[in-house]
Amino acid sequence: MPGEPVAPEALPQTEPQTAPEPQTRPETGSGPPTGPDTGPDTGPHTGPDTGPHTGPDTGPQTRAGWPAFARRYPNDAELARLVAAFARGNFALVRREAVPLAERAESREVAAAARELRGRIEPSHLASYLLALGVALMLFLYFFYARLRG
Repeated sequence: MPGEPVAPEALPQTEPQTAPEPQTRPETGSGPPTGPDTGPDTGPHTGPDTGPHTGPDTGPQTRAGWPAFARRYPNDAELARLVAAFARGNFALVRREAVPLAERAESREVAAAARELRGRIEPSHLASYLLALGVALMLFLYFFYARLRG
């Protein structure tokens, strides 16, 4: 009957709920806890799919720090150096070295990845057309205004 007190032994027994224990990075065995509040881990890793990649001017780079599209690229030291440069924003290096890498690569996968990386820094055709249209519109308005004032 509603409103009547219930004996504590009649209630179902449940385990008390506790927060999950913070976990440490298995790659290093120590470090700050990881979890929903700490954000993504971008530190150095040494796992089978996150093996270290080194570049001459960057030190160790890992796939964890790579853009999402590049994480499926094959393991190649030169390609890893270009991806690290891309991630840092050094597009001049990528523009300069991606095509030669694609031409001399022994693997078709490495060549395709280098070409794709190069393609990602090219402006889209739509953006180029819109920029040209904007410049033409500005010139038209300038000369139209100059003719009215003039």
